[in-house]
Amino acid sequence: MIADIRKNENPDLIVFVSHGGYGLDQKFAQRVDGIDIYLSGHTHDEVFDPVVWNDTII
Repeated sequence: MIADIRKNENPDLIVFVSHGGYGLDQKFAQRVDGIDIYLSGHTHDEVFDPVVWNDTII
């Protein structure tokens, strides 16, 4: 699906918004290629430095 969006719509970035919780979001980012930025919520974890998984900024 992400590959199709990149091919057909040529976006500058693909941003994924989730309310699944930080742990679940990290697992998802590790398994799914092509997301540039992942906005994560739900667990109220404070993250002071950028976290990068599979070339995705969480």
